[in-house]
Amino acid sequence: MSLVDPEALVLLERIRVASSPGSIVINPAGTRVYVLNAGSSDISVLDGETGQELNRFDVERGARSLAITPAGSTS
Repeated sequence: MSLVDPEALVLLERIRVASSPGSIVINPAGTRVYVLNAGSSDISVLDGETGQELNRFDVERGARSLAITPAGSTS
């Protein structure tokens, strides 16, 4: 996964996650980033400031997207 500066359109850093990262959501506070890894059927949970992977958990094979509520709940 690549972190890009949206104003300058330059690559800031590459963050290693699992296979075929796709859908990405950020909690309202910006403290957690959830990345659906379609190729490995799991979700990486990243620290919103450092990009460090905090956790990874399995999801059902074939999952294609993530959603987060304004209150911060994921589904």
